[in-house]
Amino acid sequence: MAVMMFLIIYTYFYLAILTVPGYALSGATFAPFRLPTVLPSNFALAFPAAVHNISDPVATYGRNLAIPLPTFDLLNITGDYYTSAAQFMKSSLPGILAQFGIPADQIADKTAQGIPVLVDALHTFTPGSPGKLNAKRSLNPDHVRRGLGSIFGDIACGIAAAIVGPIAFLYSATVFAAENDGNDVGLSDDQQFFVYPVHGDIATSAPVKIYYRATRSVGFARDEVIGTTFNKKFYTYLGNAATRNDPRFVFMTKNVLLHEFAHVLQYKRYNYDLVAYGDKYAFELCKDGYNNMFLENEARSKENAADQLLLDQRGRQFFDVWSGNNLVGRLGFPTATIYTTVSGDPRGLIIELSFQRGLIQIISDTSFRTFTNSEISARGKATCSPNAKCHNRREAKPLPPISVGAPDICIPSEQEERNKLCVEFRKTWTDLNARPFSPFKASVLPGCPASCQILPKVPATAHSCQGDNPAPACDPEFVEENNSKCRAARARCA
Repeated sequence: MAVMMFLIIYTYFYLAILTVPGYALSGATFAPFRLPTVLPSNFALAFPAAVHNISDPVATYGRNLAIPLPTFDLLNITGDYYTSAAQFMKSSLPGILAQFGIPADQIADKTAQGIPVLVDALHTFTPGSPGKLNAKRSLNPDHVRRGLGSIFGDIACGIAAAIVGPIAFLYSATVFAAENDGNDVGLSDDQQFFVYPVHGDIATSAPVKIYYRATRSVGFARDEVIGTTFNKKFYTYLGNAATRNDPRFVFMTKNVLLHEFAHVLQYKRYNYDLVAYGDKYAFELCKDGYNNMFLENEARSKENAADQLLLDQRGRQFFDVWSGNNLVGRLGFPTATIYTTVSGDPRGLIIELSFQRGLIQIISDTSFRTFTNSEISARGKATCSPNAKCHNRREAKPLPPISVGAPDICIPSEQEERNKLCVEFRKTWTDLNARPFSPFKASVLPGCPASCQILPKVPATAHSCQGDNPAPACDPEFVEENNSKCRAARARCA
């Protein structure tokens, strides 16, 4: 879940500015802390140049920027990382302001005004220790408008995004890669069954690497931060649920796989450019807020995209047939998330689902049969209708052309040839459609009744809410969202 990106931006922005000498928040001074050690080779890969030119390839906010990036020497940490990072931000902010059209004689003054306002705005949601950072309130639009907005006006979010987003994404991606190197896996066939119809072959074509039980860095310790994506890699502290008989399979497929693969495809739209994507994400986050920003809304919309195959009692039967009869080699994976009904068959209700290399039909919820793509093509051709014969030229009548170049008058020999082909198509499909159905055993959805947990509300003063990693139930918003989803899941199971 790219709520992590909130934490990335929040953690970096908050800590970098706090280390600027002379800034204290409401009488409290926050000592800087260090992220885990990162190998120099990783930094070299993450920060390839001092300046990175970006543009918006999907033209959703249309701007071009030259984003300054820290050099390796600056980030070769021998002391505290955030001291160096804060110095870099102070030195690079004037260049960003210039690109946004701030007059040269105002840049120094607006830089001096901007940094403490950012600190003050973020302090409202800062509990004081990295383990308690609240991701959903980092670059809150209201605070940006009242704070930076009073200084920079309409370009406040653009400036905030350009100075924070790219470097935060690069640095965090480097830390995650260094701490979880070599533990990646791909999708199982069971997982691909539900991911492919939503996201296509991105899992194998990219290819995407998934890190389960990933080590989380400072700022990512909250339990509701369950997934983090950087380009073609995503990380989750949860364990893999590779088979559908795992009680956690539905939750992991919906909330981790379908959501995070949506972010991978977003990165692809930006040519897997962490700097460009980081700037875009931070801009949307600041301008629209987490609950309304397009990149997150798009990813959230994919969580339910496969529900008819994953949760629907009738739709789940296609997986039962496919898995129980080992049809992955014959048919591949589904290409649609919704099954269709075959109307007018006297044998009973038939539903079908398309796959890469054919389809599965199920009748009366008890039996199935399969067809290849070539056989389905025969069904399409069999929808033709023979035309009346031409008796002679004087009775020639206009005919709708069957294909490009077909005659538009009734010529007996051509008419008979077309009718002959149509009769053959219809006979071929009649023979194929006589194929018998074979019985199958329907499964019970793992986790039904829903395996989720209705969380109690815990007072913030409770012992479990203290320390660097408070329980999820300490966050009222998380409890409300979790319980709403759980009740909905139980209703579907019922």
